[in-house]
Amino acid sequence: QNAAGCDSTVTLNLTITNSTTGTDVQTACDSLIWIDGNTYYASTNTPTFVLQNAAGCDSTVTLNLTVLPISTSNTVISECESYTWTNNITYTSSGVYTDTLTNSNGCDSIATLNLTILQVAETTEQVTHCGPFLWPLNGQTYGFSGFYTDTVQSANGCDSIVHLNIHINSIPSSNVIDNGNGTFTSSYSGIWEWIDCNTNVIVAGGQTFSPTQNGNYALIVTDGVTSCEDTSDCFLVDYLGIAATEQVQWAILRFGSRTDSLRSAGKSSPERQNSK
Repeated sequence: QNAAGCDSTVTLNLTITNSTTGTDVQTACDSLIWIDGNTYYASTNTPTFVLQNAAGCDSTVTLNLTVLPISTSNTVISECESYTWTNNITYTSSGVYTDTLTNSNGCDSIATLNLTILQVAETTEQVTHCGPFLWPLNGQTYGFSGFYTDTVQSANGCDSIVHLNIHINSIPSSNVIDNGNGTFTSSYSGIWEWIDCNTNVIVAGGQTFSPTQNGNYALIVTDGVTSCEDTSDCFLVDYLGIAATEQVQWAILRFGSRTDSLRSAGKSSPERQNSK
């Protein structure tokens, strides 16, 4: 009825629009932040969210999520001097290093390297030695001065490079010359010490030795510059205190027919033996 009280005919032109639904299929590595603002860390198909579609009606979206894991690994390494990792980087210092790869499902694979670098030791031994030197490190004997190197394994399992810088001093000659007149002479210029072999007591010094009593004697000769020394073999003196006639008889027993030459020489002392 209109304002005048008469009939008013109204026609309805109605359009019904439908709401919509949909599924959002997602695959993510480790986690996903969805349109609802939430972060999902596990696979799920239950979350929904309502939007407005083009017609202005509700559009309900359901999340169908598959979460793939990120893989991790930890490698502990001790290496001598340097280490080349799977990323082809060579490390020379200890530390913790990481690298990101791709695993079989296409996600990140985070690798961690816990690295200890062990150092190679290098030392030099300075040696001055009289005569050939036996190096205990390798059992080698060196007879000449020089610079030698050997490699052994240290306590940490790495190489230990050892240098030997050696100076070889010659050993003086301890050769004793029997002069045939009751004296003995060293053929080497140096410091001379004549010792009693039975007591090891020094009985005389000097290059020439004139024993005053019978006994076993030896010469210790020392180089005055290098202090290297050598000791001769012991030699026997057993003729002192023998009378002239006894010396001849002693010589006959010891030298036989050679006594004629001793008499003609004025019965000088018999030839001494030097055992060196």
